[in-house]
Amino acid sequence: RRGVFTGASGLQIAYLSGIESSSDPAPAYCFTAKDITSLKMSLLSNSKFKGVDILLTSPWPKDVWNYGNPPTDVDLKICGSEQVASLAASLKPRYHFSALHGANYERLPYRNHVVLQESAQHVSRFIALASVGNPGKKKDVPAQQFFFDLKQSQGKKRNSDGRGGQAKQPRKHPQPTGPCWFCLASPEVEKHLVVSIGEHCYIALAKGGLMSDHILILPIGHYQAMVDLSTEVVEECEKYKASLKKFYKSKEKRYVMFERNYRSQHLQLQVVPLPLSCCTTEDIKESFIVQAQEQNIELLEIPQHTDIKQVCGLNVLTVYLEH
Repeated sequence: RRGVFTGASGLQIAYLSGIESSSDPAPAYCFTAKDITSLKMSLLSNSKFKGVDILLTSPWPKDVWNYGNPPTDVDLKICGSEQVASLAASLKPRYHFSALHGANYERLPYRNHVVLQESAQHVSRFIALASVGNPGKKKDVPAQQFFFDLKQSQGKKRNSDGRGGQAKQPRKHPQPTGPCWFCLASPEVEKHLVVSIGEHCYIALAKGGLMSDHILILPIGHYQAMVDLSTEVVEECEKYKASLKKFYKSKEKRYVMFERNYRSQHLQLQVVPLPLSCCTTEDIKESFIVQAQEQNIELLEIPQHTDIKQVCGLNVLTVYLEH
């Protein structure tokens, strides 16, 4: 009726089977308050518990749509379980999936802490699944997916049905299509803003920066994005990052760094410092998540130590949060 599955990578999935029952003993297809309590205790007894990755239940949590976007395809008066709502509040899942009511619904992500009263935590995303084969085909047709087979020496791109694609051609290094404000050799560069010049990169004050010590890290040559940089340029860029981190720390600050390359010819790493006293890394992270939700932008968190070239292409926004 209930349990927790922990994968080899640490992924934690909690599940609760069946529908709610007020009688005890309950039928085999139902769960009771005792099952809820048992599931909670198995996880909350760990002092380091911060929430499960995935929660699977049949009923929706009662009033899950409150303060959010209400569903339109279900009867709100009878939909949902208070016991499941209590379970979700305790287990704080990053994703919560339900399917009992047969309607597709995705609630806006909600916080797991009281703003300004509790430490910032991750958000939860509740997703209700429609019935398979439903007439409206809501979330019923799988989208075409692609993956790279890293074992193939030719680097061929294959789609999800197994058909081979064309061999990936080496990308030609882009050249400016007009005057570039950031190529160091360009006459358009405002050199009075330049702070330091290395062999492959340089740093400069931001023109019209968000604050007086807003810095840009830029490649000397013409590159559009981090994924386009050669190894030696990346290595020197990392040295500049480390130096700026030490500099800001001496000023009791940390920085948020974001890559700007969308509709821009030349890569800019925008380095924006923030006082250590004003907010934690989790506060900054939550601010990005909340603002992205309000602007209908999907942010995908990239695991630590992941090579950005393996997961991103051009025309992406990459944000780095420094601890």
